[in-house]
Amino acid sequence: MRRTPRGAITRCDACGTAFTPAPVEEPRAGGGVILQFSCPSCGAIYPVAAITGQGLTMRARLQQMARMGQAGKPPYRHLMARYERQVTRLSPPAQPAQPSTQAEQPGAASGS
Repeated sequence: MRRTPRGAITRCDACGTAFTPAPVEEPRAGGGVILQFSCPSCGAIYPVAAITGQGLTMRARLQQMARMGQAGKPPYRHLMARYERQVTRLSPPAQPAQPSTQAEQPGAASGS
């Protein structure tokens, strides 16, 4: 899977299905989120970025500043530079879809 522009169609490395990624944010242990998307056909998961809790706060402030017409001004650019240090780009290979509960996981103990 290679990086594609927002709204572009991409192809799943695992099954070959073409689709438009729909990124979602999954909560991360210790705060923050993992931004990822998954193949609608086979469920392969593609992590895109990790954002710290502090980064989420900064992102909200940046969005507020942009709505107020401050995008591109020095305070906005300074905060954007700080925000970018709170974001880690991820690009590991696709992960197979994981069952949503421990009881569904292969090898999980059944109630005995």
